[in-house]
Amino acid sequence: MKSLRSCSFRNPFLLLMTCLLAACAHTDQPRTNQTHAEQARDWTQLPDFTELRMELGASPEFTANCGIAGRADNRDEIVALMIEKNWVDVAKVVEARLIQCPVDIDMHMYRAIAFEELGREDDAQPHIDWYRGLLASIMASGDGRTPDTPFVTISIAEEYSLIHSFGLDVKHQSLTNDNQDMFRVVDKDGVEHWMFFYPELYWDRLTQLFRDPVDSSE
Repeated sequence: MKSLRSCSFRNPFLLLMTCLLAACAHTDQPRTNQTHAEQARDWTQLPDFTELRMELGASPEFTANCGIAGRADNRDEIVALMIEKNWVDVAKVVEARLIQCPVDIDMHMYRAIAFEELGREDDAQPHIDWYRGLLASIMASGDGRTPDTPFVTISIAEEYSLIHSFGLDVKHQSLTNDNQDMFRVVDKDGVEHWMFFYPELYWDRLTQLFRDPVDSSE
């Protein structure tokens, strides 16, 4: 298998992130034994990604496990560990997040990078497969070019993960009248594009969270 540094993801954003976080230099570290947490899920068993996303996104436990917007609360801590090149702790902390929320796209990318840096390509590959599978599931829902063909997501985090996977930067985000997220994005050449998302299950969770209380007089 090729390393992330040699285009495993075939994506300029991921290659850039890997280069920035690793400072374009590989630091060899000894391979460590897998912890119990690392063995908690067999990541080589790939699911039907769309079915899994929809099932978890509609679950009453999604907010508790993934956050209502699907973003990890400890994301900044993980990024700090990556900047420090503390790849062993990155792998452990990210695994704990993925045990709770296996559909967190960015966390699969982070863990793949950590394992690549540790020289554990065989452990990195399943997370690359999950990363690609989750993104492909979103892209199968539409093309995101118009309000009539939005990408359908289960969370706000999925929107940003997909945008960044294309190597695009967000310049502006707004909400349309039919509850779609409309992004103005810019590619590496400075060309602007519009992308449309419909975070259907996110709105469902908000509706449940803020539904009107039952009238006690009834």
